[in-house]
Amino acid sequence: VEGPDQELCHDGVTDIFVQTDDGSTTLIIVDVEDNPFVDGEMDQTFPNGTGTIMDDLTNLTNDVQVVIYNVYAEDPTLPCPGPINQIEVTIYPELMVTFPPTFVCEGECVDLTPDIVGGAGMPYTYQWSTGQTSASINVCPVVPTTYSVTVTDVLGCQDVGEVQVDVKPPVEISLPESIDVCKDDNFNPNDPDYFVCLDIIS
Repeated sequence: VEGPDQELCHDGVTDIFVQTDDGSTTLIIVDVEDNPFVDGEMDQTFPNGTGTIMDDLTNLTNDVQVVIYNVYAEDPTLPCPGPINQIEVTIYPELMVTFPPTFVCEGECVDLTPDIVGGAGMPYTYQWSTGQTSASINVCPVVPTTYSVTVTDVLGCQDVGEVQVDVKPPVEISLPESIDVCKDDNFNPNDPDYFVCLDIIS
């Protein structure tokens, strides 16, 4: 029995066409080796020598998981089943796109670069809400603004990350017009022995 290996995003459906090597209509049996970290795999049978394995598989972890399908033909007129062919399905962890808390001071700009974990890996493509397609963008908001980016990995897995960039007003410092200080009898203008403490009001 012939069938290809496959790679899936963390929640995907297999599409594996299997058929007998000689094109006969012999019964095909699919036995799955249970993976406790994957949900959705099932044993199957195809009575006419062909079939499509369509399991909705979900990776329940943050690591790459593999599901192994043992596929073989079984002719009731023969004493033994045919040779077993192993088909491997690799399920990648969920692609997640996040940002740290971000702010700018009024009149300033900031670079936005998403943190990416999981998925099938690089190269990535980026689609920002601003229309840009670079890995990072520079923004200069005048009011709190939310930006989003859709990241797609090498297998086509996608996730959308959002970040609100807050805009902080400048810090204002209020100082008195004059300061009165006291000195002791040993005051030396070149080596003062007193301190002036100011309260900064922001």
